[in-house]
Amino acid sequence: MEDAKALLAVMSGLSGVVVGYYFGRVPGEAHASRAQDQMQKMQGKVGGATAKLVDLEDSISSGKPVNAGDIRHVRRMISQA
Repeated sequence: MEDAKALLAVMSGLSGVVVGYYFGRVPGEAHASRAQDQMQKMQGKVGGATAKLVDLEDSISSGKPVNAGDIRHVRRMISQA
């Protein structure tokens, strides 16, 4: 009987580890997926702001005037990212 108790204690511990791993992994993968989606959106916003900054730099270097609205637009793009 003592051997059966010891075996049951070990088996319940192992089953707890397996169940805990499974139920911990599923939410963890969902969080990782959401974080990946947010990162891709952020990269898109940063890429758009970078492209706009390159356009503004080209305008400045070619002597075209740059207005404050263009700069504010880029600032908003960066702050929303």
